[in-house]
Amino acid sequence: MKLIAHYIFGLGSSLVVCSYLETVENLARAPLMSLDVLLASCFIISVGVNLVIDRFGHDLRGGHISRSPRTHTLPRAALIGIASGLTLALGYSLIFYSLKGSPSGGTATKDIRNIFSFPSYYDYLVFSVAGATAGVGHLFLDVWTERGIFVRKQGRWKRFALAHFRANNPFINTLAIILGLALLFAWVAHISPSSAGLWFP
Repeated sequence: MKLIAHYIFGLGSSLVVCSYLETVENLARAPLMSLDVLLASCFIISVGVNLVIDRFGHDLRGGHISRSPRTHTLPRAALIGIASGLTLALGYSLIFYSLKGSPSGGTATKDIRNIFSFPSYYDYLVFSVAGATAGVGHLFLDVWTERGIFVRKQGRWKRFALAHFRANNPFINTLAIILGLALLFAWVAHISPSSAGLWFP
């Protein structure tokens, strides 16, 4: 599957899953960030997770790209996602501490402080779940392609696929993008009308 399809599907699926963990009310009470920054953060996580899975999980054999169980297994893809989510949350923590020690007079610094606050343990959980969802979502798309993913059988990694579309098949890639966009709009519909006004005034 093409990376753009993975990016959009990973974004939509992670936001929908996070909507069950982080409601608009929770964001208002103890926010890590505003909803628009949450959207951007899930996109960063999706891009990072999918890049790592494909960059380190593809081998060149006989002039053709072949998937490897290094990253194309459910537990490893989920762990890559969790690590990516924790890394981003840690980055926000470092931003918070750097701003805390900076002069308070700068307008730009004050503006950034209005966006970021110190991540709570719950925020780390939300980001970890977002990353794990993006990782598992990557394999959900790949399982419909001819090279499939890897599952453990009798102590060995075996290829598993539900269909055999080519990874660059326009139909399956377009379908994945449409599904990702549908999940994104489902998340927008889930949040309150006042929050939706961030994008649709």
